[in-house]
Amino acid sequence: MKQAHSKQNPMVWAALIALMLALTFACMFGCDALYRAVSASRATAATAWPYGIVATEPADYPLENGVQKVEKGLDADGELAGWLVTVSVEQPAATTCTVVIAPDGKSLGGIRNVSGSEGGRYYNIRVQLPYFTEQFEGRVLPINESQVDMASGATGSSQAVVALIQTATEFVNHVING
Repeated sequence: MKQAHSKQNPMVWAALIALMLALTFACMFGCDALYRAVSASRATAATAWPYGIVATEPADYPLENGVQKVEKGLDADGELAGWLVTVSVEQPAATTCTVVIAPDGKSLGGIRNVSGSEGGRYYNIRVQLPYFTEQFEGRVLPINESQVDMASGATGSSQAVVALIQTATEFVNHVING
């Protein structure tokens, strides 16, 4: 009686398995490299500061509640055009960004230099992309999570960005503008 499949040379099977493994790893690492390259090209931080800010200078205020740095944003005439508050939080996800707030503390110019949590391999990049960061430009403060389109798959980092904005807003309104 004849078998449905004729016996193959074990070397042929080993070569086919090695070829399949090589192609699988090539696809995995190639796709990963392509994803990172595309994400990095889209994750460029905005170079122009809002409110006509052309220069910054350090501001001397007591740093508290995750505020790491405060800078005065100056316009072309050297006048105060906004506050740049760099803030970080650990919960709900370790995240840092610079929040740009109007001098009166009532509007948000935007967020810059966002670094998402390290918890997810690809998700932390999503809070750096323009589709997420641009939604904060020109917003009236305060804002809350219900007003924000969270980055899909990066909900923790998205919530952290909202918390950073709230912290920076409170800092400007209570410590600086007191």
